[in-house]
Amino acid sequence: MTQKADSRRAKEAEVCQQLGVDDIEKLDKRQRAIVRALANVENAAEKGAEEGFVTKEQLEQDLRESLTEVFKALQEGRKLKTVEELLAEL
Repeated sequence: MTQKADSRRAKEAEVCQQLGVDDIEKLDKRQRAIVRALANVENAAEKGAEEGFVTKEQLEQDLRESLTEVFKALQEGRKLKTVEELLAEL
C-alpha cells in the first residue's frame, strides 16, 4: 500500500511540474473550475436550444441554402419574393 501511495505522489508531482503548479490542491482547484465552466457552457447550450436559439452551424447551413436558391433563381430567370412580401406573409 505504501508503494502505491508513493507511486501516486510521484505521478501527482510529475503532473504538477508539467503544468507549472506548485501544489496538488491548486491543480484540483483548477480542475474543479474547469468542470464548473464546462457545466455552465452545457447548461447555456441546452437553455439556448430550449428557447429556440439557432446555432452557428444551423445559421450557416440556412444561409448557404438561401444563397444557393437565389443563385439558381437568377440563373433560371425565376423571380423570388422580396423581403417586403416575405414580411407581409408573417
